Amino acid sequence: MKNMLIKSRPILGLLFFFTFISAAMTQNDSLDSHYFYQDVNYGSDAMYNPLTMLLHGGFGILQAENRTNKPKELQFKTGWTNVRDNLTHPFYRIRRYGTANFFKREVFPLEFDSKYAYFWPNYTNHLIGGGISYRMMLEWFDAHNFPHGKALALVTIMSYHLLNEIIENDDYQGTNVDPIANSWIFDPLSILLFSNDTVLRFLSNKLNLTDWSFQFAINPYSGGLYNFGQNFMMRYPIYNDRFYAFYLFGNHGEAGISFRVNDTDCFSVGFGVTSYYLYDLSTEPDVRRLTAELAPSGGFFWDRNRSLLASRILTGRDDVLAHFNIYPGALFRSNRGLVSPGAFIQMSPDFDLVFGITFARLPVNFASKQLHLSR
Repeated sequence: MKNMLIKSRPILGLLFFFTFISAAMTQNDSLDSHYFYQDVNYGSDAMYNPLTMLLHGGFGILQAENRTNKPKELQFKTGWTNVRDNLTHPFYRIRRYGTANFFKREVFPLEFDSKYAYFWPNYTNHLIGGGISYRMMLEWFDAHNFPHGKALALVTIMSYHLLNEIIENDDYQGTNVDPIANSWIFDPLSILLFSNDTVLRFLSNKLNLTDWSFQFAINPYSGGLYNFGQNFMMRYPIYNDRFYAFYLFGNHGEAGISFRVNDTDCFSVGFGVTSYYLYDLSTEPDVRRLTAELAPSGGFFWDRNRSLLASRILTGRDDVLAHFNIYPGALFRSNRGLVSPGAFIQMSPDFDLVFGITFARLPVNFASKQLHLSR
């Protein structure tokens, strides 16, 4: 027990560091304004809570084609040990990796080879995505009248970040600078950035930033996870308050146009790329340089007051051809929320289907066994 506590001190130190930053930002837990979280009974916002955020963010890397989608097959102990070792010896690990390469590829946008442009997910998913996740957690706990909401939001977001790094590391042992850049630079900066009201007003009111994560589901027979992953949307008005430049990002990026059809509803279409296969570029056995193969992707989206109601995403991946999501409240809505059903279908290029029924307010829903359709 004593050894475990000694080995855990750096992570506990990181948690206290985050707590100190958060406590320094405001004097109390109450929030004057909610910028991102909407306590509504329809769409993606109706499914948002601490557990869904933790699951989507923590397990999101398992969307890759060559990663298992079954948590029971993950090497959590090895992942934890290696992440802890890299976080406790950051300068040594950065030197092993190459100091110039670390700052050029992980920290500053100075690498023009897309295979090494690790800064892009660091800025989008950790700085922006991690920041809005932190702020939405604050607003969720505030909306549901939890005491000590700031501390709860910090614990939740720290758990999410740590789980994400452990699962991404999995069975690898050696130098892995990705958690160093994220945990020591981008994750703390995300909290600072999303604690500034001027920044929050711009991101919320002008860029319409919000969370459009999928509908997390588990297959109770195989233990496999489906339809998971964090997605973030932003759009900027370009003409007459009806047309917007649109961008959706997560483990992918689709840019396009949004069209406001009335005071509440928008339709959006975007095209881009998605990452689907992870591999290591390193020629050194104990230094990791993980990158991803990209495939084309595109989607159509319908939202109401920025809460996503339905989406259809097509990709050029070898394992997933299409995602169809209808969120609770899109077709049927109840004031109680829980009885508002949604659904999703995931289809492979070989016409293997996984489908599930979802409900608002529930953190986990259930997926079917994989079915095969004849062509």
